[in-house]
Formats: sequence, structure tokens, C-alpha cells
Amino acid sequence: PEKLENAVSSKTRAIILNSPHNPTGKVFTLSEMKTIAKNVEKAGPQCVVISDEVYKYIVHSPPEEEEDDDDIDGLSSSCRGHVHFASLPNMWDRTITVSSAGKTFSATGWQVGWCIAPSHLVSPIHQLLPYVQFCASTVIQEALARTLPRADEPYEGYDSYYEYLNSKYRRKRDLLGRALTEAGFAIQDY
Repeated sequence: PEKLENAVSSKTRAIILNSPHNPTGKVFTLSEMKTIAKNVEKAGPQCVVISDEVYKYIVHSPPEEEEDDDDIDGLSSSCRGHVHFASLPNMWDRTITVSSAGKTFSATGWQVGWCIAPSHLVSPIHQLLPYVQFCASTVIQEALARTLPRADEPYEGYDSYYEYLNSKYRRKRDLLGRALTEAGFAIQDY
């Protein structure tokens, strides 16, 4: 917390937040998120957060602090253990939340992502888009638009595709963990 406090000032224009983090797997706890939010407010109204939440559906082991924290109940999250930074008090108006179909649907070749933010933050992004050299095909964009609502429906015996995805990754993690342990490696127990 002190390093962040010392780094943030009235000159800070943006903080890039990546939680769940790739490649470390770090998931910021609610108290850590609140500390970041406090520093965003301290920096002043010009400071925004770009919150990369691409891996939110693949949180294998939620931070322990979150499981018993009553404060988390009032916050928006579609995934156990993950707090949407924009759902913290006073953070919606200063947060651009970034996500991606490639990671969520294991279709990295689609190269389709999106951001969610209030209009005053999205408008400059819209102005930039015509000058970006890359463009996803219309067919892929349409496929994503049809896939997102269906992902909330029951899938392969799970309540949603997202629960299926999380379970699939937990099984792979556990399989690799057992193999590493049997080979004599020590692995951290989350």
C-alpha cells in the first residue's frame, strides 16, 4: 500500500489494474481493491482506472478474505472471488473495464474484446477506433454477440458456461498439481 501511495499523485492520469492477474494468478482482495480506490480518489478527478478483468471467470481459488467479508455482498460480481473494480463506491465514473472473448471462450483467434465504461470515458475510445489498423470480422463480432447471452444458460451439466469453464480449469490445475507432487515438486496450496 505504501508504494502505491507514494507513486500516486495529482499528476497520475491512469492506474492499470489486472485482476485476476496473468501470469501470476494474483486476485486482488476486497481490501486491496479498496486501497487502490482510495488512492485513485486521492489522485484527483483526472485519474481513471483501466481494469483488465479478462480472467474473471477462471478464479480457481478465491482470496480467503473475500469468502467471509460481508462488504462484498453489495458489490457487483458475476464470479466467485472476483470484485469488479467499477462496482466499488465512486469508481464507476472513473473505470474502464476491459474483457475479451478470446480468453473467456478459449477462442484467441477471434481477437475480439470490449470495454465497459461511462460514456465520458468510452467516447474517446470510439474516436480512436477508426484509426486502429486491426478490425475483427463482422461474422466474429456477430458470433460473440450471440454467444454472450447463451453463456449464462445451463451448459454441459453446469448452471452456465462460466461455471463449466471454471470447473474445467480447476480440474486441469489439480491434475497438474498431482503430477508435479508425484514427481517430487512442492506446490503452493491455495
